[in-house]
Amino acid sequence: MDHGREDKNPWTKWFWADYESDDGLKSCGLKAQGLWMRMLSIMSRAVKRGYLLDGVNQMESKTLARLVGENESEIDLLIKELFSHGVPSKTPDGIIFNRRMAREGQLSEIRSLAGRLGGRPRKQTESKTESKAKALSASASEYASSSKRKSMRRGGVVTSPVPPAFEAFWAKYPKKLGKQDAMAEWIRITAKETPAILEEALDKYLAVIKRDGTEVRFIKHPTTFLRKDRWRDYLNYEPPAEAEPERKLTPSERIEIWEREHADKKSF
Repeated sequence: MDHGREDKNPWTKWFWADYESDDGLKSCGLKAQGLWMRMLSIMSRAVKRGYLLDGVNQMESKTLARLVGENESEIDLLIKELFSHGVPSKTPDGIIFNRRMAREGQLSEIRSLAGRLGGRPRKQTESKTESKAKALSASASEYASSSKRKSMRRGGVVTSPVPPAFEAFWAKYPKKLGKQDAMAEWIRITAKETPAILEEALDKYLAVIKRDGTEVRFIKHPTTFLRKDRWRDYLNYEPPAEAEPERKLTPSERIEIWEREHADKKSF
């Protein structure tokens, strides 16, 4: 399963106490628990550690079934059981991943990048924020969409693609300031939350801006919006329902109204 993975470490940490105390996993049947153990083994050796990938693509149920020696319909039921108890997570494009293993993989990438940058002259190295953002930007979705994704060197600086989900967030945000800092915060948050929840919070913040008629200069800096979980303040906001447009009266209705208004003025 080692399809060009960046992390060549032949072993990973295992926290037995945490595994035994996972109430969600303990709520699953023994068969589902066994499948999860096999999935963890596969994810630990994936090209993007922590994600259930077949090479650089999303692993299908039939492939997983073949690897573990079970029929596809049974695998689908067991995966559904695991999700019902909150054991795995899933990216917006449907790739299953283990939260803890994915975070450890991202941390490993940051440390690896920091080691490569450490020996270069100061003027050629990136800022800490840029390094963190670019090290984390290689999401499983990017691996699935491009098998040739590799870090590139330009002028002595290591660069990586920007996550497509962040680009969508950035395109929608009304104030374009501090993109690198905002991306670092976005990546930090999406290590635990889905990009969809940030998009929902942004949509509701945009509704507040529209409701209040907020001037651009008073709109939050994107990094300010993301830091300290301020974006959560808008998740419970419900924008007012738009009033239905007034229906135009038909000619006969206008005549009827006119006649009622002038009934007392008619001469007998």
